[in-house]
Amino acid sequence: MEAELLAIENKDVLAIKGLDNDTYNWTGTRTSAVELVYSLIASGSINNGNTETKKLMEYFGKVFNVDLHDYARIYYDIKNRKIPSKGLNYLKSSLDLKINKEI
Repeated sequence: MEAELLAIENKDVLAIKGLDNDTYNWTGTRTSAVELVYSLIASGSINNGNTETKKLMEYFGKVFNVDLHDYARIYYDIKNRKIPSKGLNYLKSSLDLKINKEI
């Protein structure tokens, strides 16, 4: 019962902020989501970098309907990749391509 109330409360908070958990779903990989959240923290883009990783992962997961409970393991795997910022590189090249098509 308590978990159901918490779920309703979280959904209400998202609705109040103009966010709808059912409308915005993360469709990239969970690894790319973890990479993005860590990059936002590392760059100081969220609260000047003064945020708890766990809380931001949970929030991101709620907003975009993606399970990031094992973010620490995923981050470990990211650090051990040949190209650690592979997901961010993909985002950058996708944006560059979109901009170039519009010019």
